[in-house]
Amino acid sequence: MDIDSDRVVALLQQVAAEEVMPRWQNLGEGDISYKDGVEPVTVADRASETALEEGLRAILPDAEVVGEEGVAEDPSRMELLRGAAWTWIIDPIDGTGNFSRGKPHFALMVALVRGGETHGAWIFAPALKRLAVGLRGEGAWLDGQARRLGPEGRAPAELSGTLHAGQFSPPEMAAKMRERRDRVKALRSMGSAGIEYLRLLEGEMQFSFFTKLMPWDHAPGSFLLREAGAVTRFTDDRQPYTPLRQSGEGLLIAPNQDRWDALHQTLFS
Repeated sequence: MDIDSDRVVALLQQVAAEEVMPRWQNLGEGDISYKDGVEPVTVADRASETALEEGLRAILPDAEVVGEEGVAEDPSRMELLRGAAWTWIIDPIDGTGNFSRGKPHFALMVALVRGGETHGAWIFAPALKRLAVGLRGEGAWLDGQARRLGPEGRAPAELSGTLHAGQFSPPEMAAKMRERRDRVKALRSMGSAGIEYLRLLEGEMQFSFFTKLMPWDHAPGSFLLREAGAVTRFTDDRQPYTPLRQSGEGLLIAPNQDRWDALHQTLFS
């Protein structure tokens, strides 16, 4: 299928301009609530998802839609990812905690999948004015520049990256990462998976490990990194990332297979 990527980009920019940025640093009393008493969700999240869903359905009228807020209301919608239909995955605001505190590290993210495989991905960070786009077999682009992650020959102790094993991790995994973070150059998390994927595409860091595996957090960024030549695999069975899987030990991303193997040995053996 030919995907009109420019229409998706224009939609993301329009939704950010109309629904997200006017509310950034301008949330009122009652504009923030919490899912499961833990995760913040704002009126901007809901407005963004509604607008993105409407716009994406106009681009592909027969496609299904799986959005973070829609699944929060109806978890059965996650099963749409297992069907044969084209399906849009939406994260209306990734990094809602940052957004709600007036910080710029948040992003709108979209992926197009079918049969568990991603065919296109878009990440737009409006406050940072950063845009990443990728189509299957056509590579990944960051701010209009093609990205290709070159061979990374440094030892794991010289590689820098983020270890996301905290609030949403089993206690034993959180403890393991605390004990082993000095084996690598562990960087501070920016509080948004989308922003971490932009940092990886930029080459600002070389790896990330995530334990929260929701598809809207990783389908876009994982696809972009793979199009740029990186390796994204689950740490327990070493299988490539798929949005069909939302549980397991975690997801490890590295510049190539050799570095992935070395990092896995360093952090998990």
